[in-house]
Amino acid sequence: MNYLKEKNGTTQAYRFKNKVLKMKDLASNSLCFVALDSYQFQNLVQVIKMIQYYKSEINKIKSQLINEMIDKKLFDIINSIFRF
Repeated sequence: MNYLKEKNGTTQAYRFKNKVLKMKDLASNSLCFVALDSYQFQNLVQVIKMIQYYKSEINKIKSQLINEMIDKKLFDIINSIFRF
């Protein structure tokens, strides 16, 4: 903004000012300016925890399926499909 004060009225200052204002708007809507006890932050934390939980559950189910299929004759065929 100091640069804009020095170059007030020039085309370059006008273009630069628009970019600065757009960046300021984007920054004010980012999580960097959201308090840790805000609803948005708490909601994001909950969503991240849910994603981590479901990823863990998916991995457990994959392991169970592999362990159950490993004794089956079709396991080699099915496993070869997933290697591609």
